[in-house]
Amino acid sequence: MFDLSSNFCFHLRLTCDKARSRELITLFTAKFKLSKFVICHEISESDIEHSHTHIEADEAFFTYHISNKGKQARSDFFRKHNMGGLYNFQKLEKTPRQNICYVIKDGDFIAYKGITEAEVEELKHWTAEIEKSKKLDTRDKLLIAFEEEHKDIPEFIYTPKNEVFIDGVQQFPLYEADYDKAFNQARPHELNEIASWIHWHFIEKWRKPPPTTHMREYVLWIASESCSMDTKKYYCNMFPL
Repeated sequence: MFDLSSNFCFHLRLTCDKARSRELITLFTAKFKLSKFVICHEISESDIEHSHTHIEADEAFFTYHISNKGKQARSDFFRKHNMGGLYNFQKLEKTPRQNICYVIKDGDFIAYKGITEAEVEELKHWTAEIEKSKKLDTRDKLLIAFEEEHKDIPEFIYTPKNEVFIDGVQQFPLYEADYDKAFNQARPHELNEIASWIHWHFIEKWRKPPPTTHMREYVLWIASESCSMDTKKYYCNMFPL
């Protein structure tokens, strides 16, 4: 599978038809020794045929292709194949996962190398999940992300009210009423903690500024849906008698 933490990735766009893209990526791979890539065909809204390629390389390949020597070699290659001005090759600005999903979003695969058919199916699953996610409101995306991140952290900690030992072994009560129940401090449950989680999720995961305008509604949504929030206490504080 592609290394989603790799810092040695490139994006290649070719403006040409599908057959020509397949020919060019074959020639490009032979010349520059690509070891791992995926290329897909696409037609823009203005009916321009083109392809996108995600390329994962090693440090030596990366260093060469960001050098002037590498840039000149690519320019010579594409000019030789009558593609001057019809290509764009640049180091990745998105994360590898974001770029891969962008490359394969239309699902019209031309070729791939260094990954298996099973891994290609996994890539298709990524894009299906993204398309599904696009239809969700931001509040629902946040709720899903919050619950996924904290799914292994119980919301509450239960402590037996009375410790009972038989033959040196602690016996645990059968009924919830026999336990003291408290929020698990390892999981956000206070409003400010949920707000902080949203803040950093936007920045670190989505690469977007924090949603200050809608922060209150997102916090209340997660708190009410996933954190057993005491809404009566909240609104009593907001609207005191």
